[in-house]
Amino acid sequence: MNCPKCGITLVTTPDEGPETRSCPACAGMWLKPEALKGLEDRVFDQEQWKGSLVHWNEPIAVHCPACGRPMEEFQYRIYSLKLAHCPDGHGFWLNAGDAEKVLEIMGRRKADIQRKLQAEGEFYKMLQRWKKNIFIRQIFRLFGM
Repeated sequence: MNCPKCGITLVTTPDEGPETRSCPACAGMWLKPEALKGLEDRVFDQEQWKGSLVHWNEPIAVHCPACGRPMEEFQYRIYSLKLAHCPDGHGFWLNAGDAEKVLEIMGRRKADIQRKLQAEGEFYKMLQRWKKNIFIRQIFRLFGM
């Protein structure tokens, strides 16, 4: 399997597992779909909170190293990062530095979700206190207190 950018033979990355191959020349990475999920899960493994993966596909002149078909560039989870993927589902191409950006994005997403859940919990507690106070006031009015 050759690098879709520079044509050099991709090598299996021992640290990343057999689903990931990297280019010794340009430092790009080819990830099978499960490898991209595994990369994200290092930081944030709550799939239901990640959001949609692929947005705004656009064909590019880079070909899938698995099948040779032209790949598509897309906006990764509506963030400012653009990645490429094989439209037949063979995998994803990450340019040098993109893996670190994916980890950073997932870290921010995790922090955002934690803040959201904490804010919603606090709001719920406030509503419960407010509801309780109205109920007590109505009881006092009922008994003329």
